Amino acid sequence: MGVCVIADRQNTPEILTLVRAMTSAHNQVQRLEAVRLAISVLVALTSVFAAARPGLATVVAALGAGWALFNGLGVSAWIQGGTARAALLQELFDVTLFRMEWNAIAAGDPPSAAEVSRFARRYRGPDDVIVDYYEIRDFQDLPAPFDVLACQVQNLHWGTRIRRRFAGLVLALVIGWPLTGMIVGVLLRTPVDQLLLIWFLPALGALLMASELYRRQRDAAASRTRVLGLVQRRIADRLTRPGPPDDLLVLARQVQDSSSRAVARRHACRTGSSDDSGHRTAWTFSAR
Repeated sequence: MGVCVIADRQNTPEILTLVRAMTSAHNQVQRLEAVRLAISVLVALTSVFAAARPGLATVVAALGAGWALFNGLGVSAWIQGGTARAALLQELFDVTLFRMEWNAIAAGDPPSAAEVSRFARRYRGPDDVIVDYYEIRDFQDLPAPFDVLACQVQNLHWGTRIRRRFAGLVLALVIGWPLTGMIVGVLLRTPVDQLLLIWFLPALGALLMASELYRRQRDAAASRTRVLGLVQRRIADRLTRPGPPDDLLVLARQVQDSSSRAVARRHACRTGSSDDSGHRTAWTFSAR
């Protein structure tokens, strides 16, 4: 087994081009998500004006219903497409860096060279941000395939933590808005039908989006926790009982394939597949 070369290879021009491309794609999705979130919040907040001026109830309700419909049928699918594209670019980055074959069965077709180049040219950030993507500079003597597994563990651990925190925040908002509405209704002595029009219907788009976010982030965190625990146990077992690297090579491939299957599920969402396991993250998280 040779020494770790990932720490150096991740800063080669080929790999940095892939980092620029996937970062640009992730940033594009995050900008779209920020716009969608801002509009959803603004539409939801119109309920406050309707509570103060009941005459606006019909207009506010129509605005909320219209945004919920447009968000569900148009904006959401658009963002899912961008998310699938960003996930494919990140998968290409990982398999190229780890020198693995692209698993077309698990992930579908890889991004073309033209697509990689197009997204890489859109990157406007400083170069010092994209170097040393995986923080393994202190493990230069780590032999293969431990170097690959170290990167994968880093990715799984970071993604799990941030997804759980985000899911908890979203759940708090989903629960807090209806509770606030009920308190407002009691204080203002608003009839139930009127309360539904002025408080809940304007926030329908935001609540549906938040519910989807919570479910997907919760499921992704659970899946990553399961894979992370398995990898850590296998590594600990190998450290206590040294042996040939063949089984760890298989493990690294299986971990990458689990990521590839998530990519394929995102792609299924974009192409309209009926796969009910379709995975999207409305917010996209990279490894760092």
